[in-house]
Amino acid sequence: MVHILLLILKIIGIVLLVLLFLLLLILCSLLFVPVRYYGEIHKQEDGLEKLAVRGKVSWLFRLFVLEGIYRNGQAKGAVRVLGIPLHRFGRGDRPGKEKQEGERTAAKAEKGENVETPEKEAAKKVIAEKETLKKETAKANYEPEESVSGKELERDAKQESRRQMEAISAEEHPEQITQDSGEIPWEKAVRFLQWIGRKVSGCFRMVFRWLGKLFGFPQRIAGILNRTRESLQRLKRTCREWKRFLSSEPFQEGMKLLMREILGLLREIRPRKVKGELKFGFEDPAVTGQALGALSLFYPALPQELKIMPVFEQKLFRTDMSFAGRIYGITLVRMLWHLYRDRNIRILYRKFRNSSAG
Repeated sequence: MVHILLLILKIIGIVLLVLLFLLLLILCSLLFVPVRYYGEIHKQEDGLEKLAVRGKVSWLFRLFVLEGIYRNGQAKGAVRVLGIPLHRFGRGDRPGKEKQEGERTAAKAEKGENVETPEKEAAKKVIAEKETLKKETAKANYEPEESVSGKELERDAKQESRRQMEAISAEEHPEQITQDSGEIPWEKAVRFLQWIGRKVSGCFRMVFRWLGKLFGFPQRIAGILNRTRESLQRLKRTCREWKRFLSSEPFQEGMKLLMREILGLLREIRPRKVKGELKFGFEDPAVTGQALGALSLFYPALPQELKIMPVFEQKLFRTDMSFAGRIYGITLVRMLWHLYRDRNIRILYRKFRNSSAG
């Protein structure tokens, strides 16, 4: 029994050691196996549509590869593992999809299946929209018979009551009914007084409304001025705070460290191999000379295999070059560790985080 237990513990220990070894292997691969990149730029004619760019990023001896190409105004690329494309993107893969769709449609037609063409689908959509529109129109124009009959009965009752009132008024005051309208004069007078009352009340409401706006205008102006003054005061306080922060020692020291680490990273990831040629020229020869003078400042840092040829007679830009470089994961880890350990960088991070949250 003890031997079996020891054997099980031995197997578990071996498995744990293998997993730990694999974990350390993956970690060392991420830190010490470089990520390599390679690119090519070709342009021998005028126009950006004649520009051809090709790039590739690989890791772990090209086990994982990301490549892309831009040519004739179209871009495409792919992600490969062990040379097998796992994902394609860009315009280059659309003709393939259309070809596959065409092949599937042809196969369905050969088998005698019903093939839905885009024209048939569009016609079906139009017919369905027309049917929906007809149903909605019929529903909008539909009224129940009960509601219609109810309205007619109510209208007939009102007309009958009006005729009875007119008959009673005609019997009591037959001389007061006019021949043209059939209305009693006192009803006209009442309607006229009501109309005058509505007009007068409307005028008074308009006058009071304008008076309210007129007397409330200074108050609104004062509110706007107060809000503007408060906003300016807040802006002034914010500017003072940022001025003190930007002139403080933590900011100065933190920015120095940050710039030093960024420059070190750029030195690590700069292209190690650059070769080819570059021809350029401007319409004004003086501008070409100034550009050449600016490039001469960086001439010691430029690779010897890169040929720069200025052209003073015409305006052009021609290039045919390739470059390659690498970056190690340990470089990024070291830079992030230096930034994390620095107290000034932590102060900068907290300041910017609080300002963005506020």
